[in-house]
Parts: sequence; structure tokens; C-alpha cells
Amino acid sequence: MMRNDEPSTAAAGEAVPAAAAEPASAAPVVEPIKPVAAPERKKFWSTAEVWVLGAFSVIGLIGFIATFALIMLRAPNAPVQRTLTAAEIQRLTGPA
Repeated sequence: MMRNDEPSTAAAGEAVPAAAAEPASAAPVVEPIKPVAAPERKKFWSTAEVWVLGAFSVIGLIGFIATFALIMLRAPNAPVQRTLTAAEIQRLTGPA
């Protein structure tokens, strides 16, 4: 098979077999581009910033746990009252 960038060797009077002829609209063959070695990645975070972020995260987690514990300790220990039926409400309020 011929490549698109090679000149045709068939003369004007010669018949080219149909199997060997390439269509005119065929895309040129392109070799894959070799990847270039990337430079080393820069450090986006300094060590101090990472430690400060970690410290604030721990402080926030401790604060959340403390708040949750205080809310749970303040909650009443009595069970929640069930919803009254219409007959029980009628009995408590009397006839209307």
C-alpha cells in the first residue's frame, strides 16, 4: 500500500489494481507523539500550613463532639409521650 506522502509510481497509462489503490479521502497516517518528561511537581502546601490545617481540623472535631455530648446530656430522660387518639382527647376535654 502507498502512503499519502509518497509519490505515485504508476504511469498515466498503467491500470492500478483496485485493491492497491487508496481512496482520495483517506486520512494520512500520523505517528503517535511521544510524551515529554514532565518537570517535578512543585509543593503546593508548606509544612507549616499543613500542620495548622490539621490542628484546626482536630479542634473543630473536638468542639463538635463536645457540643453533641452537651446536647445529649441536657435532653430529658423521660420517654416521649405518645400521640393521643381522638377518643382520648374527647374524654379529656369533655363533650363539646
